[in-house]
This record gives sequence, structure tokens and C-alpha cells, in this order.
Amino acid sequence: MDFWKSEVKTPGGLLRLLDPVARMIASLLVIAVIMAVPAANWRMCSVFLLGVALLGIVAKVPLKPVAVRLLYVLPLLVFIAVSLIIFKPAPPDGRSGVLWGLAIKTGAIYLCLALLSVTTDFYQMLIALKRLRVPAPVLTVLSFAYRYVFLFLAEAQRLRWAIQSRGGDSLTRRRQVVLAGGLMTHLLTRVLDRGDWIYAAMLSRGFEGRLPLAGSLEARDSVCEGGAGMAEMVLEVKGLDFSYPDNTQALRGIDFELHEHETVGLVGPNGAGKSTFMLHLNGVLRGDGLIRVLGMDVNRENLRRIRKQVGIVFQDPNDQLFMPTVRDDVAFGPLCFGMDPADVELRVDEILRKLDLTGVKNKPAHRLSLGERKRAALATILVMEPRIVVLDEPSVSLDPLSRRNFIDLVKEIAAATVIVSHDLDLVNELCHRVVLMEKGRIIACGATGEILGDEDLLRMHQLEIPLSVKLARALSHPSGEEPGAGTGSC
Repeated sequence: MDFWKSEVKTPGGLLRLLDPVARMIASLLVIAVIMAVPAANWRMCSVFLLGVALLGIVAKVPLKPVAVRLLYVLPLLVFIAVSLIIFKPAPPDGRSGVLWGLAIKTGAIYLCLALLSVTTDFYQMLIALKRLRVPAPVLTVLSFAYRYVFLFLAEAQRLRWAIQSRGGDSLTRRRQVVLAGGLMTHLLTRVLDRGDWIYAAMLSRGFEGRLPLAGSLEARDSVCEGGAGMAEMVLEVKGLDFSYPDNTQALRGIDFELHEHETVGLVGPNGAGKSTFMLHLNGVLRGDGLIRVLGMDVNRENLRRIRKQVGIVFQDPNDQLFMPTVRDDVAFGPLCFGMDPADVELRVDEILRKLDLTGVKNKPAHRLSLGERKRAALATILVMEPRIVVLDEPSVSLDPLSRRNFIDLVKEIAAATVIVSHDLDLVNELCHRVVLMEKGRIIACGATGEILGDEDLLRMHQLEIPLSVKLARALSHPSGEEPGAGTGSC
């Protein structure tokens, strides 16, 4: 079941006419009163349950989203029901009366919370809690917990679909129970892995252990202009080696250069080291060798200034989008780097307008289409106006129209750009130069037409000539119409 698809999308419900703070205070007061009623007084508990239910009916709160939320307390209610059977609940007095009261109190409290969640968006709840002076760390934990719940549910949904598509529904009940135990471990592993990528995305946008919460910002230094005197070179890598903790060597002696306004494609088979190399460019990973950005060595002292100038857009936008709303996600980086909140607001509104995201700026990421999430992930980087942009598999999973629209957006990026992709037609269209990697090494580097037109080279490294190159050859287009040669070495 897609929990978020049951959200109320229209303000239909009289409770929504109340201020969110008033709704929250009223709900907390009702819950406090219900909790104060002794569980043995099951009749009074029943009055409160009926009262909360009647309030929902009178306020015209939609039934379906409330019912969906009540499903999540079903295991607890089943447990209490089984206990009632054991204790012979008729008549409801003594020990069984306490259990009856506990069951009714639980239902009343959860129904009250369900009504609050249906009539109040999570973002409104955060604003209300902030106005109630709830400590900032608590709000931060709630924000991440909310986003992480939906990531967990999305992973669980994909896992369930995979099981169903291979006949999992036909297993015996016992086999399903045994399978569920192993799958839960697998699911948790996948979610923890997603958490690692989210943390990497946070680091790449300036996170240093403190979230950019209103009122807690400090004045910070502006970016160093030390790279301005280096002609047009914005990135230099020499002799880069890197091994993972299990001793897998992912990069071996990488030499690479990137120049102002240049777009370079990084291609190669799976496991070539492309994503690992990408994560070194603003210090998320650090190996042995020289990496220099705008004249600054990538080290602990320069890390903040470098991360402001090197923006990484991760392959999965769910790794990039971890705040309660799109607007918060786009503002995360500039606030981490100490920009004035008023300036951040103007800059965020501008980039959202350019990427056609104004209409979804107050929505959480799980309510967006994949194309919208891709654009939102790009916005989180472009809002910082970096000198270097790194795109990891920007076209993956996009439909043809969304892919075309995204390519058009990338063409408008003024910064030097590195595109890591298996989409060689996209690389052929956007890139001046192509670098071919395999097993952690640079195998070849040259003009786009030269590398992507070499059928033997590509086949040798598990790639093939892109369709656009084949079509150009078939139509006898002159080679000069392909992207020109880049400057500098790889």
C-alpha cells in the first residue's frame, strides 16, 4: 500500500480551517486528558473514543486516509484482543476491564493522532512545533525520521513487487514467514546503504555536523578566489589511488584535468571506478594523490570552500533529497555555507522558477514524479552557483521527454561539467571530451567523436557505438558537426 497516496490533497475538512498550532495544541490536550483517565474506567475511555470519532465525522475528515493510518496500530490492537480472550472479557471488569480500557484508550489516542496527521501536513506540523518553541534538535530528528520512513516504505514496496513478480504469493504460509525474516534483514541492509549515500550527499553540500536551522547560523567566510589566476583550469588530478576498507583497489594512478566551461563525459563498464572518482572531487572520499580545485588542494583546511565550488548530483535523487520539502532541500547547501537567509530565499525561488519547480516547492520529495525529483536534485546544486558540476547518471530511468528536458537543462549550465553516464548518446550530444575508464584506470581520453566513434575500443571495454553516431555515419554527416575537441589532458 502506498501510504503517501492516501494523503489529503485538498483542504476539504473543517479542521483545516483552524491554525496548525491550534490543531496541535488541541490534539495534545485531548491526548493528555485521555491518558489521565484510569484504564479501569473503560466507560469513560469509550466516551472519549466516540467523541473523537464524532469530531472527525462532523469536521468532514475523509475516512480513507484515517483508516490507512489506523492500520498501523492494528498489531497492537490484535495483541490486546487476544489478551481479552484469554482473560474472558465479559463482563468488562477487574483485569479484563483494565484491558478493555487500555484497548479503547489506545484506539482513542491513535484516532486523535490520525485526525491530526490527515488535516495537518507534516511541514505544517514542523512549523507549529517551531512556533511552540520545541528545541531545534528535536525538529531535526523529526525531519529526518519522516523522510527516512518513506524511503524505507519505498524500498519495502520495491522488494514486495519483486517477490510477487516471481511467484512469491504462491508460497505456503510457513515458507512466507521464513522468507520474511531473511527479507527484513536484506531490507534493513538496503536502507542502511541508502543512508550512507544520503550522508555523502549531505557532506558534498557543506554539512559539518550542524544542520542549517533558523537562528543558529554563524557568519562564515566567502569562497577563496585563489583559482582565478590559473588560466582556464578548474580541476587537476594527479596520481590518484584509492582502496576501500576490504582492500579493493578502486582507482589506480588517475590523471585528469578539467577546464572552464568544458563538459567532459566519464564512461566505462560497471565497476570501472567512475562513481568512486566522482566522490573524490569534493572530498567525500579521499585517496592518495593530488586533487586541486581552483588552485586549492583538497584537504581538511580547504574542504568547505571546495564543496561550495564543486556540486555533485547523485544518480538516485532520493539520496539527494533528504529534507521535509523541496524548498528546504534546495536551501540546505547555501544555509550550510552561511549565506544570509533572506538572500537564500531569493536564490531558491529563482532556481525553482528556472527549473519549473515552483508549484512543488512545498511538497516532500516522495510526492514528486521521478522527473521532478531529478530536477529538484539538480536545483540543490545549481542554487550554490558552483564552478564545477558533477552529474552521476543524469538520464537513468527517465522517459524520453523527461530525458530531453533534462538534457536541455544541462546545456544551460555555465559551469565546467563532468557527466558520469552509460548513456553514450547523451554524452555524444553534451560533451566536448570523453574519458574511458576500466578497473580503476583511464584507458583512453580524447575528443568525443574520436572516442565514441572507435568501435573496436568501445567493444573491447564492454561498450558500443551510440545510436546517434551510427545514424550520423549512415547519413554521411561531416565529422565537424560533432562536438569539438576539448583542451588539456585527461
